[in-house]
Amino acid sequence: MDLKEELTLLRTSAGLYEPAGAGHLRSAGPDAASFLQRLVTNEVVKCPVGEGRHNALLDRKGMVLSLFYLHRLSADSFHVVTPQQLTGKTLALFRKYKVTEKLTIEEVSENWEWVRVIGAKAEKVAVEGGFSWRDDFYKLPVWNIVYPKGERSSLPFPTISKTCFDLLRIESGIPEYGIDIDETHILLEANLSHCYQRQKGCYPGQEVIERILAYGKGRTPRQIVTLYVEGKREISVSAYDPLQNRTLVMATVERKELESAKGPIQIGNNILRLLETD
Repeated sequence: MDLKEELTLLRTSAGLYEPAGAGHLRSAGPDAASFLQRLVTNEVVKCPVGEGRHNALLDRKGMVLSLFYLHRLSADSFHVVTPQQLTGKTLALFRKYKVTEKLTIEEVSENWEWVRVIGAKAEKVAVEGGFSWRDDFYKLPVWNIVYPKGERSSLPFPTISKTCFDLLRIESGIPEYGIDIDETHILLEANLSHCYQRQKGCYPGQEVIERILAYGKGRTPRQIVTLYVEGKREISVSAYDPLQNRTLVMATVERKELESAKGPIQIGNNILRLLETD
């Protein structure tokens, strides 16, 4: 399929996307829940068994060190799903913070796989021995499925390309770590409200996040936004939408520029318009 066909498929039916080299970590032990609770940005202790949350690890200034999904397998065991570029870093950060807690943390990527079913007619798919969750922050429904390697039965969906998924991601205002967001960004600069919970208790960077939310109404000096220009343009790290004939790009923009701009925003030699992602 070409990109137009892939986009039409997602809007009318559903497609399958397999993130390359996805990482998987396991943490287990009597102190696993309390250990993770004090490190990550979303609720862990109160998360029911069989459910999960998107999370982040921050430094003390609220800057983003890692982004991942944390699933609770039992009262004292957890499964972490990371993009390829963050597996080793996330594992190293967990091990760095572990002192005397009674738990194990290990990489189990060779034993697990992760796929996404995306589209207007995407539905939950049950996989023996695995788990799934739905993401509602994209423009289209997205079901994530994690399963033991070799245990997935045939799924009745055509495969879509990373180019197609990136277009959906950028259109939805979701940044990719290492490209749109990294350790120089505060978590609140991005469209990642699904990654944290207010007043869950202390974690690195929590004071900064709560201060901005409480006194600054969540307004950071900069904001990661999605911009677009009509037609197909050669812009570094961009995505072209052939159905709507526009090129999308994510950029970190000074908030004062966003608030003062009533029309196009100039970035370099390109004149772009703000795309509403809500």
